[in-house]
Amino acid sequence: MSQQAPVVRRPVRALDAAIAATADDDPRPWQPQQAVAALVAIIVVLTAFGAVVQALGLHGWQESWAAVLAEIVLAAPVVLYARPIAAASGGWGPALGLTGLRWRDVPLGVGWTLVQFGARLVASAVLLAALPAARHERVSNVPTLHGKPWTELLPLIVAIVVMAPIVEELAFRGLMLRIFMRRWGFVVAAIITSVLFGLLHFEQAGGPAASVILAATLGLFGYLQAVVVRRTARLAPAMLVHALNNGVVVVFALHLHLG
Repeated sequence: MSQQAPVVRRPVRALDAAIAATADDDPRPWQPQQAVAALVAIIVVLTAFGAVVQALGLHGWQESWAAVLAEIVLAAPVVLYARPIAAASGGWGPALGLTGLRWRDVPLGVGWTLVQFGARLVASAVLLAALPAARHERVSNVPTLHGKPWTELLPLIVAIVVMAPIVEELAFRGLMLRIFMRRWGFVVAAIITSVLFGLLHFEQAGGPAASVILAATLGLFGYLQAVVVRRTARLAPAMLVHALNNGVVVVFALHLHLG
């Protein structure tokens, strides 16, 4: 009777193993205060850039390209605080899970995108019932894009669908999640980073009640993204999920009036 080959299962806690592999590296770049400093730098950069854009009174294609520039500017503090970690722990891949996209990431990304949308739809329905004032406000953080010319749409789509997923996943699920996991474990780290992720988007909705719903649903999104990263120990699948989610939101914003 022939022996069956053992079934090899992908570990659901691959990130835990990856972090354990860096446990003996230089601890200084991995201190929680580094993550806090990175978050403060992100907020300062975003606030300053927003103030400059508002002071210049940009509109039309200028405002769209400002969104692209904002993502580039936002990447600066993220890379600044991530570089010492990458240097201390063997590069961007081993330290932060920053590797290229693989073909097997595609079905995983599509599947988790469906999970994300289902979870956020349920959460949105519950929160709308609790906060009916949000029905008259724009809950999405993407304003209506219907009727905009392609000269305005293309840079916006690049910023929302391509650049934002890369920068935000590197910051929250690459840098902050791993730093906090080394100190407090996955659950606490995932909750902290997801709450911070939601709060960072708080004022992007169209009203106070809508802002609460947006922050809560994006916090849920952030937690599920942390689960994806924990299963894979890589950022590329989470970036793909993020890009697909943002792409669907853009499609809705192109065809529906969200205000």
